[in-house]
Amino acid sequence: MNTQEAGKHQPLGGATPVISVVVPVTNESASIQATLRDMEKIFDPAVTEYLVVVNGCQDGSDRIVRDFLVTSRSQVRVLEFPNLLGKGKAILRGFAAAQGRILGFVDADGTTDLYVVGRLADQVDRDECDCAIASKWKDKPFVEVMGYSSLLKKVLSRGLNIATRTLFRMPFSDTQCGAKFLKRSVWDRIGSDFLCQGFDFDVELLLRIQSCGFRVSETALSCRRAPSSSFRMRDLAPMALNLSRLWWRRRVRPAPGAAR
Repeated sequence: MNTQEAGKHQPLGGATPVISVVVPVTNESASIQATLRDMEKIFDPAVTEYLVVVNGCQDGSDRIVRDFLVTSRSQVRVLEFPNLLGKGKAILRGFAAAQGRILGFVDADGTTDLYVVGRLADQVDRDECDCAIASKWKDKPFVEVMGYSSLLKKVLSRGLNIATRTLFRMPFSDTQCGAKFLKRSVWDRIGSDFLCQGFDFDVELLLRIQSCGFRVSETALSCRRAPSSSFRMRDLAPMALNLSRLWWRRRVRPAPGAAR
């Protein structure tokens, strides 16, 4: 596998980072620099590392991220993959390289309210929960929910949530919002052998965490309208197939790390 890693490898002050934030990037040249700059305003650079997983980029996102390294006050590592990994596999690569005791991931499109994202990490750090997730849909009517590049994708997102709540008996208003943080101990418990490694990754992640009895907190956030999205209609078929496989697998064997 042709992989490159670049960046600052020693955190400020020589201490092990507390928070590891994985940012998967695929053709996000319009937003990635502003997203990283904004995150530096939220997270303490002395205790935070960023793992930017650049994969399948053809728009210069990799160059923009490397330029960001020059002036960044934080520890930043760039994991570069020439081929498209998919959202889930990119996060798995980032988590495998992460050093923090709190692991999280944030979308690179800049649509999420990063002040709320910072509070998610704080909730985990204060042991208020084992996993904290953001939600576009929590306590909001359909017409008020933003963050989608088209009405069709908004409808599909809501349909996916209804399907996952029904199939997997999950209580969450939004499984797909791109901001989640969890304790490393939780990650170590649930395992990393994920069937779902694309946009469906979030569903399997939450299902594993829920099946092991961990505490999950869901926090509403506001989003800006996404000018574009890396999600394409052709991603629907593999998502449906993987979620069907996941549903069947969970019927015939327990979740990794679940109590027997």
